[in-house]
Amino acid sequence: MSDTVIKVENLSKQYRIGAKEGYKTFRETLVDAAKAPFLLAKDIAKKVPELLEEMQNNLFENAKKFCQSVKSRQIQLGYTG
Repeated sequence: MSDTVIKVENLSKQYRIGAKEGYKTFRETLVDAAKAPFLLAKDIAKKVPELLEEMQNNLFENAKKFCQSVKSRQIQLGYTG
């Protein structure tokens, strides 16, 4: 029973230096899960000033339109106050 079933010659592996592996360890998965809420909060905190500025601009724009519409109604009704 000396028949060869599999014969391999010049077998080697090839590595990429600095390349990230295609899988994560259990520890890395746990760390990523623990960091996720903090990263989300950080992302939201960056957007808050933009959102507040946009809301303020919309508020002033709407107030301006409201004042103009009230003023035009007063002129149509004959008030000059």
